[in-house]
Amino acid sequence: MRKPPVANRERGVWGASEASPPPDFLEEPAAQFPPNHLLAPSCLPITLSAPIWQAFTFETCFYLLHVPSSSILKVPQPIWQKVCEGGDFPEPLELRKPIPLNTPLVNITSIALNVAERCNLRCTYCYAGDGTYGNDSLMSFEIARRAIRFFSRAGQALHIVFFGGEPLLNFKLIKEVVEWCGRESLVFRFSLTTNGALLTNAHLEFFRAHDFALRISYDGKRLQAEQRTRNKRLADLIERKLETFRTRLLSLRQFHLRATIRRGSLEGFLGDSLQILSSHTYRLVAARVASLAESERFEVSDIQKWGVLLTRLVDELLKREEWEKLLLLGNLRRHLRNFAVGKSQPFCGAGINYLSVSTRGEFFLCHRFTEDREECAGSLENGLDGAYLQRIVEYRQGGREPCRSCWMRSFCQGGCFHEHKMASKKISTIDPLFCQLQDVEMKLALRIFVALKQKAPAHLQTLVSAP
Repeated sequence: MRKPPVANRERGVWGASEASPPPDFLEEPAAQFPPNHLLAPSCLPITLSAPIWQAFTFETCFYLLHVPSSSILKVPQPIWQKVCEGGDFPEPLELRKPIPLNTPLVNITSIALNVAERCNLRCTYCYAGDGTYGNDSLMSFEIARRAIRFFSRAGQALHIVFFGGEPLLNFKLIKEVVEWCGRESLVFRFSLTTNGALLTNAHLEFFRAHDFALRISYDGKRLQAEQRTRNKRLADLIERKLETFRTRLLSLRQFHLRATIRRGSLEGFLGDSLQILSSHTYRLVAARVASLAESERFEVSDIQKWGVLLTRLVDELLKREEWEKLLLLGNLRRHLRNFAVGKSQPFCGAGINYLSVSTRGEFFLCHRFTEDREECAGSLENGLDGAYLQRIVEYRQGGREPCRSCWMRSFCQGGCFHEHKMASKKISTIDPLFCQLQDVEMKLALRIFVALKQKAPAHLQTLVSAP
């Protein structure tokens, strides 16, 4: 293992784009489009090369997304057409504010404590070697305490994510850490990710008492048995727990389900996601599988299929005007919140405001990279690796293609390092499929946003105030 140099822990913040709510241009459009129509990428010559404006339609209206400020303007059809053809459109005075450059500085405000590099399940697609990360160990209280001390700062909240493997295998440590934090004169926030198999009433009481956010990894009633547990009885147990603990789960500060999408289960996931939204009304976040296996590698056709299926789900919920359920789609919700507040929140803060801590006290770029020697960002013994983190900062500044000219750059800032490395073996070589997936989700979020603005504006306010 390399010995990274100690780096100064200078404070810094992400550059953020702020703007007041944009004006609406209320002129009647001169053309009609089918209901819920959004221009496909092939119809938009500026889809991935629009530095200021991104044009889209919804129902019979025409809109422009002001990329630097995340603001959305309703415009007459001739202006929209001009932008689609590559013409200029002046920025309204309300948006002509000095917009800070996206120049992030390292300021770690969130850490994942891998309290258990060990798991009680054997998910077929696990990126962490059956949950052990090749180490198969539990974190000690001393390592946890030192890591929290290292990253804590007076006057700044530190978000602690208890992670694994399966963190509930080391629940004794979690309780010890939380109780110790309660005696410190610092501010902490807690969250935990679990597969749910070991979850009990006692756990949930503890989480509620200490204001935890909770995430359960859950792929759906049928897919849970096929992809995660390989045991239908255990999958049924988790399903029953979701139902039995429903009131307690919804009483937590934040709760959502996290599903993994595989190539062969796209259609099944759509059915399961509808079932989740209909029966549980839990927030749902979906991510494509993170695996080096060639058989799991997504292709362009898979992203296209995912786009069709997700669009079908959104269309159905829009048709029913089931606004609450639309807001439960976590992948789209984060984009909707950006539009609602007029601010672009980067996709991921790995290496900028977030790091993972292994059971041995080493720092890694994120929880997915734990025990990956190439992506080690330092350790408790040697401090932060300043040179490594500087490379992350330079990457996130987006000064090269395709990011520099991409209309999604403020929201994405280079995307997911782990998905890039799964595709190309390098975190700095962007996986084009990630960009295509973001393009699909961003455009669906734009459709939902303008539908809410027209028909259910009160829900936009809930996005601004909700966690």
